[in-house]
Amino acid sequence: MKYLRLTITDTLGFWDDDLGDYLFDPANAKTITYWYRVPDVWLEKGVLGSERREILLEHLYGINWRLGNEDGSKYIVLTIDEHELLDVEAVQRLWSSTANTCYAVNPDGTIEQVSQGAM
Repeated sequence: MKYLRLTITDTLGFWDDDLGDYLFDPANAKTITYWYRVPDVWLEKGVLGSERREILLEHLYGINWRLGNEDGSKYIVLTIDEHELLDVEAVQRLWSSTANTCYAVNPDGTIEQVSQGAM
């Protein structure tokens, strides 16, 4: 298993009929860090493949997150920072000193929230 720190900056956008797209204000963005334990094959040279990144985004935002919400809003991901933890970082259990959420990706691809101790 490998360990991944995923930091996402997002904001909420709202559909504008005149523009034909979502309007959003980057000044209203929020940044959240998540910690993942993933199967070795999920990371190639420390980076998630696009399909696996999408699986994590669907887990966080919902399966149809790219289609928007019923109220006309939609999460707009502004930045994604992926960092595979080095062995020394994993041994230090960096996630233990944060209030961030931890997840484990099982070999079958299912994702479950786990305690910091279970990471």
